[in-house]
Amino acid sequence: MHNVFIAWGGNVSLANQIKNILQSDKFNVIVGGGSPTDMFVGAQVIDQINQCDCAILLIEDYNGQISSNLFFEWGYLLANKDIRNQNIQIFMIDKSPRELPSDLLGVWVSEMKRDKTLPDNGDAKLAEQIKAKFLSQVNSENRLDYFTIINDWPNIRQNFSDKKKRLSEREFEERVIIGCLAAYYYNDYKYLYDELSKVTGSSEFNSTILFARTYIEVFLKSDNMTKEISTKDFFKFAEIFEVFLNREITGDNFSKLVSILCNDVYGLSCLLFLKNDDLDAVVKEECKNKALKCFEETLVLTDELEKVLTENKCLLHLIRAYIYNDTAHLYEGHYNDKERYLQYLEKSVAERKNLHLTFCTKYPRNRYVANKLEQEYMIALSEKCKYMNNDFQRKISISTVKSKYDEWKADIDYISSLVRRLEHNIKALDKPDDAIKT
Repeated sequence: MHNVFIAWGGNVSLANQIKNILQSDKFNVIVGGGSPTDMFVGAQVIDQINQCDCAILLIEDYNGQISSNLFFEWGYLLANKDIRNQNIQIFMIDKSPRELPSDLLGVWVSEMKRDKTLPDNGDAKLAEQIKAKFLSQVNSENRLDYFTIINDWPNIRQNFSDKKKRLSEREFEERVIIGCLAAYYYNDYKYLYDELSKVTGSSEFNSTILFARTYIEVFLKSDNMTKEISTKDFFKFAEIFEVFLNREITGDNFSKLVSILCNDVYGLSCLLFLKNDDLDAVVKEECKNKALKCFEETLVLTDELEKVLTENKCLLHLIRAYIYNDTAHLYEGHYNDKERYLQYLEKSVAERKNLHLTFCTKYPRNRYVANKLEQEYMIALSEKCKYMNNDFQRKISISTVKSKYDEWKADIDYISSLVRRLEHNIKALDKPDDAIKT
């Protein structure tokens, strides 16, 4: 369900025609403007825009010129970070883009023609044509690079649950699902888990929110994968994941992405459950086979997604790095298959390296996440060093790992010294006043 803002200038009858036919397709539509009693229409229009995730601009002569209000609304829409540029659709009616101010030359617009021979001056016919173009664009699967959500997470997380009020369910779901990945790098799982308890919507939307909360719980219960998850927690997680994977889905790219992450975390849950020492042989066998099936399915779906999500190189590298790493340790720890362990470890190292390089190229200012990705790459590379046959390559790799370790260790020591000083000051604050004076 999208919330659509329609900006118009002198052609409100056309705007209302479009509103009526889009609402019949289950869109929420707001035709911009205020009533004659409104003293400050501009403030009302801004509030209307802030409730929406899509916009239609109807550019047409009004008293011989384009309405200046339209340019104000157009500018505000472009500056609104909660509305993607591809969801702002501009329709120039009986006008050419060359007639736009120079600052707007080169923007993408649709040129439309009125049939003024029709009784309603062509409004009904034009409304249907604009509706068709709008639907073809808004339903397009050419999504943005989802990794921008991870890159911009510190801004996106602010008042996270409140954003549900002015985003479509799909747009909010995208932030939730990719937010599950972002929360790992920003140590934000508890915050996101609590925020998701505040939102509700359609049954399909609620299903996605339940999956996201369960995804986060896996990391919370395992103390970020450092300890096993209990039998009770594992079977609760498994039940939710099984229901989610068997749900009826539309087959669009985002649904496929969610299925990838569900298979991924389901397989990871199996690995964390296998850490328990008291499992019987039958349960262990079933659990390791389920993990392998999940990881294999994830890779198949990722290959399919790569064909259409061409702008998502970072995300694809990240998913494969996770799966290759987990599959490697599954073969090592539970299948006793060293050959496959090394094969998948090699792939994991390569994907982590590519992820780090690709991220630094695309988001050069985000040193925080870049360092996290480089640390993950160095951890994987250090594990691979033990099995390198090429002695020269092994020495170079070990030298690289140790150099980075020394660099990060110095940072840790410095931060630790600050923490100790702060701890000393806090203890002093807790002492009675007379103890401090003496």
